[in-house]
Amino acid sequence: MRRSDNWCDHAARHGFTCLVAEENGGLITGVTWFNTMTIEELATEFGEQGLAQFLTSRQFLAPVVYIRGTIVGRNFQGRGMARLMKVRAIATIRESFRKITVFTCMWDDNVRIVHLNEELGFRRTNIKVPSKRFSGVTHEYRFPFIED
Repeated sequence: MRRSDNWCDHAARHGFTCLVAEENGGLITGVTWFNTMTIEELATEFGEQGLAQFLTSRQFLAPVVYIRGTIVGRNFQGRGMARLMKVRAIATIRESFRKITVFTCMWDDNVRIVHLNEELGFRRTNIKVPSKRFSGVTHEYRFPFIED
């Protein structure tokens, strides 16, 4: 599986959690990672406008969990690994918090992951941001609402 610069950037952040899927023999087949954040930390990272304002104006629950990424090894794609990783991440989050808001960000042109996230209850926010890595590509934030 390829190394992700995103992974390294996020590992040092407050509230970082990573789930790793391994094949027998220890081969890593997939990873997903997320951070637990306060609204204030969101505002610092993303700015006062946009995402933090969206959450505050709709009185979302705090803390907030940002599922930052899911990567599946090339030889394991198309087998439901991303679904398994996301479902396990959400289950882990639910085990840790009684009430929580979860969000993720995805490329709109990644049809498979958009479809998967919609099946898992992530809804469009229409808050789009330009990719920091790819010119002309935008990401959209999406939320499921996890409450007891």
